[in-house]
Amino acid sequence: LQLRGEVIINFMFDHVNRFLEDRRPKIAMTFDPLFGGPGWDADVRDLVAAGQSREDAVLTVYRERFRRAGAFEHVTSTRILKPLPERSYFHLVYGTRHWKGLVEFREVEKRTVVEQERVRSMAKVTRREERTGQADLFAAAGLQTGPRSFDAERKMQLTAGYAMLRSTLASRGTLKYECLLGVLLEMPLVWESDVKGWISEMRKAGEVDIPDLKGKERTPKPGYRIVWKGGANSDG
Repeated sequence: LQLRGEVIINFMFDHVNRFLEDRRPKIAMTFDPLFGGPGWDADVRDLVAAGQSREDAVLTVYRERFRRAGAFEHVTSTRILKPLPERSYFHLVYGTRHWKGLVEFREVEKRTVVEQERVRSMAKVTRREERTGQADLFAAAGLQTGPRSFDAERKMQLTAGYAMLRSTLASRGTLKYECLLGVLLEMPLVWESDVKGWISEMRKAGEVDIPDLKGKERTPKPGYRIVWKGGANSDG
């Protein structure tokens, strides 16, 4: 029997986070159903001890338990911030049985993070103007008044995504394009356009080959093989 369907869950991290450090057994037990059973808190503590932030650790444990519970091929998430504080409000956790679902989810994420940052930037300008009684000339001119809050996170994810692409190809040798997407697009803020750009640059550098390209094609399509050739910076 082949399972079908996809699921999106609103994981209210802001509310969960208030009680995560409460060691009273009755409080901890109330989260067991959310995480699919006991033992999740120990898993979170292990990941934190290994260097993850508490938020990342909580999401990692939740996503993996969600994956197992739903027998999903792919699980990912995207973060929604509070309007003013630099703090997460909730995460949308998405489970799908097909790589195409990841592509669509990441495309929606690409559009919404830009709008989210625009709304948050204007909210901060409004709060500052209310507090100081002075208009923000830069904001009035439509100029960015500070770094976007997701910039550092996206940069970190892109660095990790590129490293994952190289290590996956180095270990597998040859992999179809859609299989790479299934691995890389589970990473928040990594988009298909990023993956195509990386593969294109690696092809120019002679590190990969795409033998299925036809005519003037420069980027792969589903079904096309990506063949690892290695190079000066080879990971394998």
